[in-house]
Amino acid sequence: MEEQRVRVHLIDELRGLLIIIIVLYHLLYDIDVFFPSNRPWTAIPLVEAIRLTAACSFIVIAGISCHFTRSNIRRGIKTLLWALLITLTTAVLVPEQMIWFGILHLLGSCMVLYGATFSVLKKIKPMIGLVISLLLFLFTYRIFHGVVGWVPLFEIHLPQGLYTKDFLFPLGFAKEGFFSSDYYPLLPWMFLFGVGFFLGPFFTCSKLPRFFCIKHVKNLGVLGKKTLMIYLLHQPILYTTLWLISKV
Repeated sequence: MEEQRVRVHLIDELRGLLIIIIVLYHLLYDIDVFFPSNRPWTAIPLVEAIRLTAACSFIVIAGISCHFTRSNIRRGIKTLLWALLITLTTAVLVPEQMIWFGILHLLGSCMVLYGATFSVLKKIKPMIGLVISLLLFLFTYRIFHGVVGWVPLFEIHLPQGLYTKDFLFPLGFAKEGFFSSDYYPLLPWMFLFGVGFFLGPFFTCSKLPRFFCIKHVKNLGVLGKKTLMIYLLHQPILYTTLWLISKV
């Protein structure tokens, strides 16, 4: 079949748009952290809302993409290795902004977890899995603050002992004083990835309107296919550019 009929090009274009938003946000973040001014750009509510929306969309799309790859486990391991490199690089170059468990750590872990359980999860009806994943995401959304539940219906305060261990931060149980400049623990974010995973079966050109499967903005689609490379390279480029500007 022609690529146009089998590839959901709109997903590539959305990824391309999202990576642009993420790069622009990190530009503002770098200005605030390394070259501070009187106006903290990332503290503006609208900027934070755009960042959160972009991150959530990226995670959902990554879940959808589980159905488009030959091996989620292999892809996840590769992503985790890049995430480890980011951790080591930030530890050496900018330890005050070290990334312990950022979005790449999350995505790599989810790819491995969902890849390892793919044969089981695909037996769940997509709509049921979608609803359960969304409910679990909302239920655990405030776990970083020691609370779970569906606010305003009810909330449960978790035992503080969960937040005293140094090694539970990947799950969302971060010890007091823990800091990661990019932090997306498995709880709640693995369930948002699950939302995308169970949306995946609906994202085929045989089920979607033609609009999803034709190319609209070619350059966005190209960027969308190179998001990992762009994510890995954009921060060094941004910092170097800002440093040169500051010297001028």
